[in-house]
Amino acid sequence: MYRAYLSAKLGLPYAFASHFAPHILMNAIMYYRENFWPSVALAAPYVIAGDNAFVVDTEAKAALLVSSHFHWVNMLYKGRPGPLPYPNIGYLASLSDHEKQRIQQALAYSIFGDKTQGRTVAVGFTARTGADELILGARIHNPAARCRSSQLLAEALSCMMVNSVI
Repeated sequence: MYRAYLSAKLGLPYAFASHFAPHILMNAIMYYRENFWPSVALAAPYVIAGDNAFVVDTEAKAALLVSSHFHWVNMLYKGRPGPLPYPNIGYLASLSDHEKQRIQQALAYSIFGDKTQGRTVAVGFTARTGADELILGARIHNPAARCRSSQLLAEALSCMMVNSVI
């Protein structure tokens, strides 16, 4: 919230990584917009929202690729951060209900699925947050699959994009 305060007070753009603290995303954006002071740099509030995106050809592939991220998030919450683990389709089923709930909360706004699902979630996320810009990334273990995910997401969102970097 301090960055929302500082960005608003200085009249600067505000970027929020919703994939790190989704539970305060909307409050932080609202605070920033309500307390924004125009500056030489910016006349009106400008929100950049970051999120995870796992977009693949099929929903089954998405479940496999995202398992690495689920594992990584779970280890982070346990105080054991480290490299991204290999995908494991059965990983989520091996977790306790508490661990599953914690992962679900951490990934509340994340984009999972095929191109159609990816577009639907990204458009909804943009509408809900009113973000002027999105930063979308994915922790996908396989570099080729990560590139393919970015490609599919870019195709799905091509009508929304003014500038894009992949």
